[in-house]
Amino acid sequence: MEEDLAAPPSSLRLGDVLYERLEPAEATERGPLVGRVERLVSDNLDKTGYDWLGNGDSNHLEPDTPIYAAKGYDPAFRVVARGDEGWTLYEVTANRSAERVTELLDIGGKTNLVGVSGDYQAAGEEAYPFRRPGETMAFVDAVLGAPLVRVSADYSHVRSLVFKLEDGTQTVCFYEPDSGELYLSEEDPFSGIVLPMKLREDLRRTL
Repeated sequence: MEEDLAAPPSSLRLGDVLYERLEPAEATERGPLVGRVERLVSDNLDKTGYDWLGNGDSNHLEPDTPIYAAKGYDPAFRVVARGDEGWTLYEVTANRSAERVTELLDIGGKTNLVGVSGDYQAAGEEAYPFRRPGETMAFVDAVLGAPLVRVSADYSHVRSLVFKLEDGTQTVCFYEPDSGELYLSEEDPFSGIVLPMKLREDLRRTL
């Protein structure tokens, strides 16, 4: 394998929802059973997403592995499963059937901080323009209430918009500062939202 190539991330698909491994989890984080792995498929460097995984497929979980909703979250957003490395939290990376932002970001009433960074994670106090509870809630409400639209998926100038959640986890979305596009479903057709100009300006001050 060439050094600049990496295998697709640990992934699974249930229905129209594609999930990728987010971080280790505990057994106590599991909620109701939502499905099972039906087929184990091998890693493929040339294919990802809908061209690669069918309903019930995973590239690292054995057939008949139970998939549970993550406790406190909509299963369209997060699920947990137990594999060879123990319990793992998975998060949606694409959902073609999503009609509302809340199906891709179940963060309402769960977010402490919102930050933006050129790297995968925001770092430092100055990277979080929305720290006060009222400001954070207003920003999250604006994101969740925006209509889903097609986005350009031009990754040449993207930053990372980081939502720090009350349970200690975080979710990170690609964000294009110039267009205001926030990428939420990262498989063709790419979908997301466009942030209002006021919110873009608030975020821009941290860049």
